[in-house]
Amino acid sequence: MYSHRRGKGGKSRGDAWKGRVQAHAVPNTVGVFLGDVKNFIEDVLKMSLPTGVHHLLEIALDPVLEPGTILNGRQQPSKGLDADAEKIFKLLRPCPFVFVARSESGEDHRETLRLFRHLENLTFHAACSIEVFEFAGAEPREAWPYVFQHVIPAYVQHLDPAWFALPDQCVLSDRNPHRPPTSSSFCPVQSIRAVPVWSCSSGTYIFLVRPPDSHGHGIWTTVGGGVKRGRGGDRDLQHASQREWDEEVLAWPSATAWEPGVKALPWVVWKANSCAWENWSNCKPPEARERSDGWTSTVWQFLRASSSFLAETIAQGRSCKVVPHDFEVVRKGDPQEHLVRHHTEGLPYVEIEAGAWFRLDLETGTLHAPFPGADVRGDLGHDLLKSKESPALREKLRSTLSEWEAASPEEGGRILHCPHLACISPEGMRNKLDIYRDNFESLQLSSEESTARLIRCVNTGLEADTYHQFYAEEIQALLERRADPTVTVGLSSQATSVLDAVVQNNNLRTSVKERTEEFLRRALR
Repeated sequence: MYSHRRGKGGKSRGDAWKGRVQAHAVPNTVGVFLGDVKNFIEDVLKMSLPTGVHHLLEIALDPVLEPGTILNGRQQPSKGLDADAEKIFKLLRPCPFVFVARSESGEDHRETLRLFRHLENLTFHAACSIEVFEFAGAEPREAWPYVFQHVIPAYVQHLDPAWFALPDQCVLSDRNPHRPPTSSSFCPVQSIRAVPVWSCSSGTYIFLVRPPDSHGHGIWTTVGGGVKRGRGGDRDLQHASQREWDEEVLAWPSATAWEPGVKALPWVVWKANSCAWENWSNCKPPEARERSDGWTSTVWQFLRASSSFLAETIAQGRSCKVVPHDFEVVRKGDPQEHLVRHHTEGLPYVEIEAGAWFRLDLETGTLHAPFPGADVRGDLGHDLLKSKESPALREKLRSTLSEWEAASPEEGGRILHCPHLACISPEGMRNKLDIYRDNFESLQLSSEESTARLIRCVNTGLEADTYHQFYAEEIQALLERRADPTVTVGLSSQATSVLDAVVQNNNLRTSVKERTEEFLRRALR
């Protein structure tokens, strides 16, 4: 579906870059990337990561192990590593997200690579696997600069070209206002989003999902997650979107939820990340400086929803349950003894509970919900649909909908009522103040409404834990809309004023509390 753009001689830019890197040095280091196998080691085997890798290597080399055996934590090796393997294993050094082993000679390096390659043959539940790769690296250091400079670029080089795609849209930041290099070879797709679309005479609609209020603040988002590579992982981006959907929306498998045989509309978004974000997904361009920002690539797959999926979901009302009551699943927050069944038995790990159709205004990018008070994730509601580059997506989606309709007209129509404006959540967004300002402007909040919202905000903060607090930018935006901080009607009995409610809130982060107090004191002068 995706490929590098071809350069002279038919070689892709990714191939050309790989050639330049590999031409300068001979590989001398092996990388062992655990991915989600890290959770298997810590939660199921209950071992430290070095001990767990040693244990898995013993199992991988065990001739007694039947090929294709799915590990569940009960397998034990019939014998330990021999002396040569133990000597090689001692070369392994931990780095953030990965282990590396550096050899002094080419022959030793080949033996090291051969040994650790056995880990790739192990099969786990949860579509996870261990990936082994080689590169030319300096002496290993347990530090992020080493990972950014040597390990991540080497890992990226060993990936199949199908995992790379040039961006249709770039989400820039104030700190990184420049677009990335024109080559996609340094930034593979890290996550996938599946967005069913329905178009009829009353408008265009997309299907969104929501986790429980206790997980994810009850924010509406799309089905999706990180791609899974390696043995037993995703074959390509289409398979990744199907897997993510089938893992989360258990009531309607992708085979019935999406119109069969209709080509999806993919939209590739690259987002600029802070150089301080120490994460495996933060990919930096070749020759980037240590303090340079990195990039993350996400593919949004817009898919034509089937008429049966539409009918069955709206039959449940304004929202629907995406996990049947009789399905045995694992959920975030479950007791640890139940959580591990995701790895030991392959029970689905679900993070969402409800689904609903939202109307998408293709002119403005605004989303409307069938109920009041809906918040959608910022990367969807703002970055994808309402940023400066969003009109190109909306126009492409409009064109694709016309093609879908021409190829297979839908008989009749269904009325979906979505009269309520959906606001954008600032969670995980850098430009929180701009998002609050846009939300409140769209809602046309009056002074009285802003005051009531201010009081609800500080009241909720007093009752909430550390993870469900307000932001200082929300208070700032409400005060800009003439919220009155002297009003006490409706205020919690625990506080004598709005400012006192903030002062007494011990679950607010210090920086948020200090800034909020500053805004309120300034308004009270």
